[in-house]
Amino acid sequence: MSKEKIFQGKTCLTEYQKDKNTIYFTFDGYVNVDETKSMYLKVLEFTKSNLVEAFVSDLRLVKGTFTQLNDWIITTMAPCKDRGLKITCMVVNEDAFTVFSAKSLAKKTSLLNQIFRSVEEAEEFIEVELQKIHRKEEPDLE
Repeated sequence: MSKEKIFQGKTCLTEYQKDKNTIYFTFDGYVNVDETKSMYLKVLEFTKSNLVEAFVSDLRLVKGTFTQLNDWIITTMAPCKDRGLKITCMVVNEDAFTVFSAKSLAKKTSLLNQIFRSVEEAEEFIEVELQKIHRKEEPDLE
């Protein structure tokens, strides 16, 4: 199934894949704080009317750090958890600053959060974990 574009800027792109209830964030280059905040606000609005159970942030093309955004992201995106968000995954490169920023963000979230080297690995993880979560949410009919 194709992805629906939510936001596109110079350094970030956000798309929704409905059949996976997943939003994909793709970042390129140095993180532009204002643009990134605008993107997240657009996603926050999108989650009001669409089921989103997972975020996949592709950080492989990011240069440098984005730790200055971490607290803002956690605080601003908190309502997504109440709207159904269960898992966040970050796909990182070998850049030490990017890995540090990703790990720093992962420590601050109360959601199931993992770091991967490929989007495919993240998608496989999400599929397995959501199946587990959905099984737990089903009522026991015995």
